[in-house]
Amino acid sequence: MTVSAPRRSRKRLVALIATGVLVVGAGITGTVFAVASHNAETERLCAEALDGAAAAREALAASTEAGEDALTAVESTALADGGTSAPYAGREGATDLVADVAHKLDGAEGTELSDSCETRDDAEEIQSSIAPATRAAADLDDAVEALLADFEQHKVDETARIAAEKSAAEEAAAQAEAERLAAEEAERQAAEQDSWSGYDPGYSGGGGSSSGDTGGSSNNGGGTIIAPHQGGGGCPPNQPVCYG
Repeated sequence: MTVSAPRRSRKRLVALIATGVLVVGAGITGTVFAVASHNAETERLCAEALDGAAAAREALAASTEAGEDALTAVESTALADGGTSAPYAGREGATDLVADVAHKLDGAEGTELSDSCETRDDAEEIQSSIAPATRAAADLDDAVEALLADFEQHKVDETARIAAEKSAAEEAAAQAEAERLAAEEAERQAAEQDSWSGYDPGYSGGGGSSSGDTGGSSNNGGGTIIAPHQGGGGCPPNQPVCYG
């Protein structure tokens, strides 16, 4: 006698299959959702990193341009008033300030920031490079500010120096002219004195006196004769009033 196994209910079998399908479907759905969520977070992290890198790159570009402009500016010797200053490189401390800007400019130009991000590792690497880049730009800005401030003071000092030298030269020229005029006057007076060196203040001319038979006397002459001035005109230095 053969004993047959109990037959399962068809409905029960269908229910079991459906349950399995639901479980598998839920697992697949969960996996898909987890992947989508992971990818969305990766995209967010990359976007955040790339935005930060773009800002840092822009700051670096501006700082680099300012550094290059500063190094060019300090080579000028032109002053606002049209004068010409001594070269800035000869100023005390100028070489160190220029070297500092040049060194930090090289550092800023050598800073790299990726513009591509596909994974979370990429995002992390980009984020780690933002802070050094930002710091490099800030350090260069500080160096440029110090250099330009000292350069402006150099121009102020040079303007004052040139003005002082000009004033001193004008005073020296005026003094030299005064001395020249004084020398000319002394020479003129000496020549005038020499022209009267033969003058005899006791000389008188025009005849003497004679006595006649009657015992009277007569003066046949006139007044005092003044020797002629060799330079023409005027009285001798020791006789302010001339009589003819």
